[in-house]
Formats: sequence, structure tokens, C-alpha cells
Amino acid sequence: MIASLLRIVVMLLASVAAAAGWTSYKGLPWFEDMQAVRARAERMKELKRSLAIGLGEVRARIEQGAIVIDARAPRQYREAHLDVVALGGAIPALNVPPEYLFQNLDRLGGLQGNVFLLYCNSPTCELAEELALGLIENGFSAEDIRIYPDGWEGFEKAKLPTTSGADDWFPQARVPEAGSPPGDEALIDEMAEPAQAPQDATEPMEQPAENSQTEP
Repeated sequence: MIASLLRIVVMLLASVAAAAGWTSYKGLPWFEDMQAVRARAERMKELKRSLAIGLGEVRARIEQGAIVIDARAPRQYREAHLDVVALGGAIPALNVPPEYLFQNLDRLGGLQGNVFLLYCNSPTCELAEELALGLIENGFSAEDIRIYPDGWEGFEKAKLPTTSGADDWFPQARVPEAGSPPGDEALIDEMAEPAQAPQDATEPMEQPAENSQTEP
């Protein structure tokens, strides 16, 4: 019995030592700074107030070329999300939960200069604000970010068009600027069909067969 307790104590001490070594190696704090946590929460509330827009502006922004980002979980996005293309948008709604922002920075970086319109589940959901703060911390301008606070619940109540499926959009095509004519969506890396190689001038031309008669 005593031996078992000693083994448990030794294992706990080893776990604590390993955790201490890891946090020291990574330069991580043992305990999260509560003051920093509160400051971040207040910043998110401020963003929700200052960046919030209504449903009418959502429609207008989409028609002007805003990039819509669904901050909900991938499972929820796959089940149903806003059909941005049906509302006149240039590209489908992207799915970027805050915890996956780092993996999406490359494709979002190529879209900078457009307005990013974020939404999540409902007025009580904070994923959109968390994503907005993450974007700002990674160099995106707050002036180019808007939040629809009613989120998915608001879209459902307004009976806006929805679609389903995974987010598989990648910025291969140039996003048309606001006011550009329809069809102005040429691929950046579009390659022309290779021209057919001309016949080699040195290649001997085939001579027509001569009709010869054998002499008797």
C-alpha cells in the first residue's frame, strides 16, 4: 500500500517537473495573467460595439464585394452556412474559427484590402469578436472588419439563402473589385494554351511517289 502511494507521488512529481521544464523552455507563464485576460475580454466587447452592423448593411457589403467569414465550428459550417454567392458575393463564405486563424493567414492575407464581414452563432456568441481581435493582432486593419452580431440566428430569422458543404475555396482567382463588370474574374496564374510547334524547316518533306512504268 505504502509502495503504491510512493509510486503515485513520484509520478506526480515527475509530471510537475516535466511541465515546469516545458513551460520554461517555451517561455510560458505558469498561470495566465488574469489582468491580460480581462483586458482582452474588454477589447472584444469594444470591437463588438464598434464593428457591429445590421442586416441591411450585411446585404450591401456583400454586394460591394465583402469577404464573409463564418467563425463557427467546421461541423456547423458544413451543415449549413450563408450562401454568399446567391446574395451577389464574389466568393463563398469562408470558414475560419479563431483557433484556426494561423492556418488561414496566407489565404486571408491575399484578400487584404477587402472588407471582412464576420459572424458566428448568435448575439451571445463571441467567436466573431475573438476572430476580429486575432486578425487585428496579425496586422489586419480594424477599419476593414465588420461583425454581424446576430450571427447565424439572424440569417435564419431573415430567411436568407443558405448552402452546405466544407470550405474548399482557395484564392486561385482574383476577387473582382467593387463595381467591376460581371465576368471580371480572370485567374492570376492563368496560362495560355501552348501554341502548336511549327514544322521543323530542316525536316525533309515527303516526296510524292512517281508513277513509273517498267520497260518491256
